[in-house]
Amino acid sequence: MDKNGHAGNYYEDWQLGDEYVSMGRTLTTTDIETYTNYMGDYNPLYTDEEFAKREMYGTRIAPELLIHAISIGQVSQTRLFEGTMLGFVKVGIDFVNPVKPGDTIFTKGKFVEKKETVRKQQGIVNFYAEIMNQRGEIIMKSNQFIAIQKKNV
Repeated sequence: MDKNGHAGNYYEDWQLGDEYVSMGRTLTTTDIETYTNYMGDYNPLYTDEEFAKREMYGTRIAPELLIHAISIGQVSQTRLFEGTMLGFVKVGIDFVNPVKPGDTIFTKGKFVEKKETVRKQQGIVNFYAEIMNQRGEIIMKSNQFIAIQKKNV
């Protein structure tokens, strides 16, 4: 932690190829129910086990944006961006495989690009992230462009 109370990496600290891996988290039906109730997204693939049993996955699946949200939380828990992240600039997501209740997911990220901005106090970093399940299958891929604070500006 620096003198300003920032545990996260500043723009200058990131080196191409830097990687991180989050802790795992097991998804529950309660997670799905809480999310669908909060969002009002009552797609029967998420909410109705009997319906979902007759569909291609054979069971309920988690809403894709719930998985993205959990991944963001997992990355936050690494503290790599704590106090230095200024916000997301752009996120591109590819959903590859479903997540079912009982699956454990984790996020692997790799720093792939740095860009200066017109704002001298920040830069943009691009992280390629893969969300994986306990079987090593890719669930989601994303490129996350994040505004990061610069040191001593």
